[in-house]
Amino acid sequence: MVFEECAREVPKVKIQPAMAFLGSARQYHGAAEQLFEQRREFYHPVYFLYFHTVELALKAFLFSCNVKPKGGHSLTTLYEDCRKHGLIIGPYDQFDIGNIVSLLESGNRSQGFRYITQTSRSLPDFSWTREVVGELMEAVARHLGVDLKQKPVPGVAVRFDMVFSRPVPKA
Repeated sequence: MVFEECAREVPKVKIQPAMAFLGSARQYHGAAEQLFEQRREFYHPVYFLYFHTVELALKAFLFSCNVKPKGGHSLTTLYEDCRKHGLIIGPYDQFDIGNIVSLLESGNRSQGFRYITQTSRSLPDFSWTREVVGELMEAVARHLGVDLKQKPVPGVAVRFDMVFSRPVPKA
């Protein structure tokens, strides 16, 4: 359940950054779900995808409350700010999402999901992570009035990406 107080106070125009962050979170979450069955082979990338999904989803929630996220990549700081603005995932929220946030942040210390580190760490079980991150995504999407089962509808353009093919030499 997500409390709706903050979203009611926000003009529709202010929702755009939240929707952009949620859209990006959906992509990272989708990639994590695609790789989940190969999690033993792609250990660090799958954890990184879930970590980044959580970061983007929490930032989407804060933007929807007209709050500029602070704390950079600190999931615990973002989560605490979200809790202050009414984010609750379920009855065991602090034991599920709170622990997942803390453990993912521990795992990513020194960018540990992206780079080689010799720092020991604690990580959440993959299945637990998958379940709780899915619940977070559902809660944030509900808060924003989005049905995750439906294909995303493009919103207002926020940038333009040009993709170039390899040049073809003249014959």
